Amino acid sequence: MCYLWGMIKMKNILFATAILLGTSQVIQASEHEVGCNLAYNSFLEIYMVAFTGVKGMVIPENYSDKGTSSVGVVVQKNNSEDYQFSGMLHYVKQGSRLEIDQALGKFSVASFPAKISVDEFKEIFGPVPNTKCYLE
Repeated sequence: MCYLWGMIKMKNILFATAILLGTSQVIQASEHEVGCNLAYNSFLEIYMVAFTGVKGMVIPENYSDKGTSSVGVVVQKNNSEDYQFSGMLHYVKQGSRLEIDQALGKFSVASFPAKISVDEFKEIFGPVPNTKCYLE
């Protein structure tokens, strides 16, 4: 569900939340974890989360053969609070598994919702923050 419209104020930096391009069936967050990696893109000068795959089995009838799903991203801050935003995952159904659709032009990533310097990021989140992702 698209619940992440708005603004969040964090340490004098306003973060615009991620804009979702679509949604899929809502399921329990703990049921389907999504592998993800947080990295700094020096060309775009933004932090990005790349999705690496949906862990575990799904109920095949709940998903079309190809589609998109909203993915929740939780990044733990230095003060143990969580910062949350969403991204989009393109998938291809393979039996009872969802695989990342790697067709040309389909990117399964989430951009960190605001431009933040590397130093500011490390001050708020630490050098390597815990990051968890799940199907929404």
